[in-house]
Amino acid sequence: MALFIAYALGMGLLVGTAAVAVALAKSSLITLMRRAGRFVPALAGVLMIIVGAYVGYYGWWEIRVLRGAPAEDPVIEAAAAVQQTVSNGVAELGARGLAVTFLALLGVVGMIGLSRLFLRRRRQSEAAARGPHPVGPRKSVD
Repeated sequence: MALFIAYALGMGLLVGTAAVAVALAKSSLITLMRRAGRFVPALAGVLMIIVGAYVGYYGWWEIRVLRGAPAEDPVIEAAAAVQQTVSNGVAELGARGLAVTFLALLGVVGMIGLSRLFLRRRRQSEAAARGPHPVGPRKSVD
C-alpha cells in the first residue's frame, strides 16, 4: 500500500508540475513547442526504437541465459550500472532531498513564469502609454 501511495504522489507531483509550468509559461511554451513541434515526432520515434531495441535485446539475453549461456553481457551490465547509479542517487537524497529538489525545480519554473508574465505586462503598459500607432494610408504594391 505504501508503494502505491508513493507512486500516486510521485505521479501527482509530476503532473502538477507540468500543469503549473504550462499555466505560468503558456505563451512561451506554446511558441517553443511550435518551433520544436516538427522535431518531436522524430525524436519520439528514435527514442521508441532505442527502447524497443533494448527490450528486445534484453529478452534475447534472458532466453540465452535460461538456456545456459553465460550471464555476462556488456549492454545489460551498462544498463544495470545506469539503473544502479540512479537508484543510489535517489536513495542518497532520501524523501526530504527529493522533496527539496522537486520544490526547488518548481520554484525555478514558477520564477521564470512570473518574470515572463511581469515582463509581458510591463511591455503592454509601456505600449499603452505611448498611445496607438498612427495608421496611414496603405501603399499599393504593383
